[in-house]
Amino acid sequence: MLETPLGWVLLILIGSVTGILAGLLGIGGGLLMVPALTFLGVPLIQATATSLIGVFLSAVSGSLRNLGAGELNWRVSLTLAAFGVFTAQGGHGWAIAP
Repeated sequence: MLETPLGWVLLILIGSVTGILAGLLGIGGGLLMVPALTFLGVPLIQATATSLIGVFLSAVSGSLRNLGAGELNWRVSLTLAAFGVFTAQGGHGWAIAP
């Protein structure tokens, strides 16, 4: 279904809504994108990985904007990123365990 014109429209809509809510509320990938993609028939692991790309790009975009405004706290950002990278590896191993 995702390869059809309707599928592309749905993907654009999901991405746009997720981007708006990520900018306004800081939510998006796991809360909106993963359930929407799985509803459209994408396997859970693939939907999770796909949403991470969107979350990453949204985070980079927001961080660059905050950096330009002088509102980026590097210490907090790097601490969150460091622990997020390591714990994501554990979460991934747990999610695919039989």
